[in-house]
Amino acid sequence: MRINPGPFEPIVYFLETPAGFRIIAVGGFILFTVLFVWIAAAHGASFVIFALILLSAMIAARMLARAGGGMGKSASTRAAALAAIYILYGLFWMWHRPALGLVFTLWAPLALISAASPAGLAWRSGKAE
Repeated sequence: MRINPGPFEPIVYFLETPAGFRIIAVGGFILFTVLFVWIAAAHGASFVIFALILLSAMIAARMLARAGGGMGKSASTRAAALAAIYILYGLFWMWHRPALGLVFTLWAPLALISAASPAGLAWRSGKAE
């Protein structure tokens, strides 16, 4: 039996939908990127340039992996590794402001859950078929 969330019931039901997770993940990612680049910019332009290069590499890896007709194991590993490096680099800057660091450390698992396809994670999709 499920615990009744009380007055937060509509919010809980929204968060359980795939659209809710997508909104949280994409919106959080954009906010995360803007805030950590802003914090990094206060420490120097080279940190911002590194963040933008890392973001570009992560996006390119995801696009190239999808353009190949499906994510191969090496392509999905490369895209996941770049995403993990990007998130860790961003969290490093976010923890310069502890409240933001805490919020976005809690946000990261939601983003990872929403990134999984409905068929399961990329390394399990071949076994599901």
